[in-house]
Amino acid sequence: MRKKTRNPLQSHDLDLLNSIGLRLESATFEEGLQAIKELRTAMRGLDFYGQEELQVQMLMKIGIFYGKSAMHDAALKSFKQVLKLAKAYNLHEQHIRAQSNIAICNAQMGDYRGAIAIWQSLVADDIDETLKLNIMNNISVGYGRMAVFHQSLDYSYRALDMARRMGNEALELSPMMNLSTAYEKMGDFQKALETIKKALSIAQKTKNTRRETECLNNLSLILNELGNKEEALRYAEECLSLRVKYFAKSDQSVSYNNLGYIYEGLGDYAKALQHYRKSLALSAASYNAVSRVNTVLNISSIYLMQNKIDQAEKYLNEARISIQELNINDLSMRYYQQLSEIQIRKGLFEEATASQQELIRLLNIQYKENLEHSINKSEAEYYRKRIEEQAEQYKLQNKELTQKNDNP
Repeated sequence: MRKKTRNPLQSHDLDLLNSIGLRLESATFEEGLQAIKELRTAMRGLDFYGQEELQVQMLMKIGIFYGKSAMHDAALKSFKQVLKLAKAYNLHEQHIRAQSNIAICNAQMGDYRGAIAIWQSLVADDIDETLKLNIMNNISVGYGRMAVFHQSLDYSYRALDMARRMGNEALELSPMMNLSTAYEKMGDFQKALETIKKALSIAQKTKNTRRETECLNNLSLILNELGNKEEALRYAEECLSLRVKYFAKSDQSVSYNNLGYIYEGLGDYAKALQHYRKSLALSAASYNAVSRVNTVLNISSIYLMQNKIDQAEKYLNEARISIQELNINDLSMRYYQQLSEIQIRKGLFEEATASQQELIRLLNIQYKENLEHSINKSEAEYYRKRIEEQAEQYKLQNKELTQKNDNP
């Protein structure tokens, strides 16, 4: 059978592909799916000889859109295709980007250790600075999700320092957000508030809607911890509104969980459960195991407070296997704390003692880690550099002022 020949790329093909690719970068969920359909149709039958990098870039854009929309299987398929083509075409940077994005998919599905291992191997290479900065941000997020906050802060400050040296404010956004998240989880809410406000300002200035929603989400949580419940609700609702307008339904899961948490703090358990269940229904489609387990534990906690032991135990049992697989200290501590309380209320004192011993073991690990890293080296180094730079700036200003005074 004669092999079908492909059509050489014409200038109008290039214009069309670039135009659709640009639309895809800022598209809403439905618009993005339509753009992908158009992009695949436009690419079909074309010979990309001499334009191999363009072919890889378009497939990368498709994978990134799928990943942002929590369509992880489709994203993985696209990134693996990119990986194969990048290797065949000897496109080193695109090959690294594909590996990094595959790691992101793994992380989104709960395999943070595997993802971090990939990213750390990539960041050790001699690669483009912006790409290295993005990978460092990914490592920070990964460690943050695993509750290894000193490592999260370390990579965030290194990324922030790199962004400042590059003179690109937009690149400061992700490190700022990661710093805020780590400080919030560590209970330093004032530092968390300062950094998230800076991040939100950058997101709005650069018209980065996705990051804006994430900043609003985090801001609402921090304000909630500081006791500003009504203000926290306002930002959480604003975040949800943007996500409903621009992104896939699965993106709304985190917003519903956070709204549930705020309502729980207000003592409105009915509304809290309503939002947690909505979050759970949406997270089922997103494959984000950590978010899902967190919501399941929240529901179990509400039932415990209401003394509905059987329902609390049902949800806790649902979380058990995932918690064992994820092996994240924070989630494990919450699990054993709730499990021991259920066992005590059921009169199972021997089992409760065993659960509490496991909880103490996990708390000791957390305490040791926090004690060892109470002063983050990268944070100290970052601010030392800023002070040195400021001192040098004052020195220059004083020199200029002296010269002006000497030469009136």
